[in-house]
Amino acid sequence: MVGIARRWRPMLRKPVFIGITGSAGKTTGKELLAGILTHRLRGVASPATLNVLPELAKTILRVRRAHDFCVAELSEGRPGAMARAVALLRPNVGIVTVVGDDHWIYYESRGAIAAEIGSLVTSLPSTGTAVLNADDELVLAMAAKCTAKVLTYGVSPRADLRAEDISSVWPDRLQLTLVRGAERVRLHTQLCGSHWIPSVLGAVGGGLASGLSLEECAEGIANIAPFQGRMQPVTTPDGVTFIRDDFKAPLWTVDACFDFMHTARARRKIIVIGALSLYDPPAEDKYCKLAMRAQEIADIAVVVGPGSTSVLAKCKPARAESLRAFRHVHDAAEYLKSTVLAGDLVLLKGTNKQDHLLRIIMARNDAIRCWRDDCALNSFCDVCPHRNKPSISANSADSVSVPGRATSRRQRDVKG
Repeated sequence: MVGIARRWRPMLRKPVFIGITGSAGKTTGKELLAGILTHRLRGVASPATLNVLPELAKTILRVRRAHDFCVAELSEGRPGAMARAVALLRPNVGIVTVVGDDHWIYYESRGAIAAEIGSLVTSLPSTGTAVLNADDELVLAMAAKCTAKVLTYGVSPRADLRAEDISSVWPDRLQLTLVRGAERVRLHTQLCGSHWIPSVLGAVGGGLASGLSLEECAEGIANIAPFQGRMQPVTTPDGVTFIRDDFKAPLWTVDACFDFMHTARARRKIIVIGALSLYDPPAEDKYCKLAMRAQEIADIAVVVGPGSTSVLAKCKPARAESLRAFRHVHDAAEYLKSTVLAGDLVLLKGTNKQDHLLRIIMARNDAIRCWRDDCALNSFCDVCPHRNKPSISANSADSVSVPGRATSRRQRDVKG
């Protein structure tokens, strides 16, 4: 597959190939950019979050000579991954969102992560364009090693493309004014939270680099819904709104979610903290601090996971009744099902592959029967073929029938 794509790519002379990367916001940025470009042009974009080399090859093989563009999300997952991706994609435009702590275990410094991400920028031809976040010093520094044209973006006055008059307080969505030179265009997005600004501006920069106007970029973004599991609002039939940020949860991304909840307007606010990516121990201390911060912001804070009870034991909450801990997602779902009411706003912050917090929403209308804590599948539960098969983790307790075995589970609700 990769070999075939490598031979096919040089035959595609008309399409503009655009690579987008960064520690966060690249999937949403890719979806926004695809929305902008399809407003006037024809092309393809990489599906979902599929960004490893074989998936990139499949995306390239979908491109036809008559297409105008190809947008692909590129991963810095491991050292050398970016170089292999850009060698296959041969992008004309490269967009970088932010440098964070994702994949820290392979790099151990943001500088090393930035160097890997920067491979996209240094690979661009002199006729190409690098679209760089001027608000992130590590991203902006990539311009020094770039032979292509550079278009910077951000809230910084030094940026070529700026965001001004920013507003994003739930239930309102992110709004801002796009500014480039003397041109000003008001942009209304469907996104939740001002932390999406790098993704939005990066996508607009990609649109400008592809020949679209600022007005066309704004029109293209307006209709793009939040990507699944990334600050995605879901309102249940009984009037409860969940904000799903449950695809992945590096520790460094929690602040943005908490800031969103802090300013949000709602009857009550509930924060659910699931599995986070922590790269240095002790994890209990970090979970404890997060639980205490969540309690300051929300009316109810819930910690879910194997270490939740020990975390709770270390905390000294100011309002004991507002901090809960559950070892199993099933127990948290049962508690929230009986507690959360119409008008409440619930943030789900976790890592899908580890905790599948979507089941908390599905439980409200009995749409889930699988409560395994050790599933490890990366797909969301609403499309899993096993979602209606009664099952539960071996270390759980309430009597549940599982084909070939029987387990028992004792529901546990630990109060602070």
